[in-house]
Amino acid sequence: MNFIYETDRLILQVLNESYSMQVLTFLSRNRDYFDRYELAKTDNFYTEEFQKKLLHKEFNQIIKGSYLRLYFFLKKSPQRIIGTLSFSRLHPAFQSCQIGYKLDPLYQHRGLATEALQFVIPIVSQEYSLHRIEAYVLPSNQPSICLLERLGFEVEGIARDYAIIAGRWQNHLQYSLIL
Repeated sequence: MNFIYETDRLILQVLNESYSMQVLTFLSRNRDYFDRYELAKTDNFYTEEFQKKLLHKEFNQIIKGSYLRLYFFLKKSPQRIIGTLSFSRLHPAFQSCQIGYKLDPLYQHRGLATEALQFVIPIVSQEYSLHRIEAYVLPSNQPSICLLERLGFEVEGIARDYAIIAGRWQNHLQYSLIL
């Protein structure tokens, strides 16, 4: 597994703790948007110290092969993080994982998330011998639903009361991509 990839418009990169301030800037800049779709964060999540520790932990999990997160940047603006994608719950016995992604709303509707995921999914599926990738999405998150369906994911059903989002239990659509 490489730690940096390039597509036509993007640089996709594993980051270590030295990028903590850039990650914090990305997350803080998009906090209001991301919070609509994600679990509640701890009080110290939006601190450089927390992000440094998280990047260190994720980097170690990447080395062990149990997790992968790539941040993406536009080639023409390589200092600004515009998105992230992750592969978690990598289960060798089941040859499966769960995918997650975030994209700065200023860069949505340009095909950038599609470009990143279309490039990375075949690499990750080969590197980790995956047969199945799962995704969970709020029924109200239409941009994410469109992305998953564009990539060939199929809805399998509803995960009832799957996660607490915005202070209440919410159903999620369960999608999968069989490779």
